[in-house]
Amino acid sequence: MKYLSGRLAFDITLLALAGYGFSSSLALPRSGGISVIGPADCPAVVSALAVICMLVILVQDARRELAGSSDERLSGRQLLAVAAIAALLAVYVAILDTVGFLAATVVFLFLAILACAAFLTPVGKQMISRRLLLNAAAVSVVATGASYAVFSFGFGLVFP
Repeated sequence: MKYLSGRLAFDITLLALAGYGFSSSLALPRSGGISVIGPADCPAVVSALAVICMLVILVQDARRELAGSSDERLSGRQLLAVAAIAALLAVYVAILDTVGFLAATVVFLFLAILACAAFLTPVGKQMISRRLLLNAAAVSVVATGASYAVFSFGFGLVFP
């Protein structure tokens, strides 16, 4: 008897969470008109896209599994990358109210990019470079600024 692989179980879990997010977004208040964006619209779109993406990923992984070419295992470095991102996310959530959205998000994104580069770069290649630091800083600042602008000015949300 063959059990469900960890990859497929993970895909199904993420699909279920995305589906739950979509169904939860339907319970939020709707907008007043067709041209007005309401509180439920953004979560509904994001979670619907997540459901679609997870369905595509699940089908791809199931095909790979059926073909017998799904013998990938996470390396120790990849597990360290996952642990580092999880730890950074926990710290981010813990300090968000104290430090505020802008500072906490810029620092989280910057450190997450560096952690991914450090743990996922093949052994023997240079992991951290000046270019990576500049790109990580730019991506962190631009992504944080864009999300702040969209949600503050576009949706009228107040950030901590």
